[in-house]
Amino acid sequence: MPFSNIFNKWYVAQTSNVNQLKAAKGLRVSSTVPFGYMKDEMDKEKWLIDETASDVVRKIFDLCIRGKDPSQIARQLKNEKLLTPTAYFYSINRKTSNPMPANVYGWCTDTVKHILDNQQYTGCTVNVKSTTVSYKVHKVIKTCCCK
Repeated sequence: MPFSNIFNKWYVAQTSNVNQLKAAKGLRVSSTVPFGYMKDEMDKEKWLIDETASDVVRKIFDLCIRGKDPSQIARQLKNEKLLTPTAYFYSINRKTSNPMPANVYGWCTDTVKHILDNQQYTGCTVNVKSTTVSYKVHKVIKTCCCK
């Protein structure tokens, strides 16, 4: 049993190191892809543009550039009956940890803010925004000044 525990701890530590090395090389380590993108079936580390969802993302940025604030944008998306990201993920059978919303067109200001603040929409690879003390101690530490 003690040897089994040693090997289990070694495996967890090595897995953590692999993700740190990938992130240092600029490769994506997140298992999630932002709204407007989808993973390439052939190369899971490559993202493709989801044309339907990306139209909504482009609209959000366009409205922001035209001077609308996130609450006005959310109201307009709701009035135009555009699916929220979670509702859209359910409609295409994409996994999401969020439950199906009661109002599939119920955009909230925070969702719009999150999309506008997400650096990944600028083409940047954003990795390791937070980490833990170690694989044994799960206290989360913020590692960058990103929002």
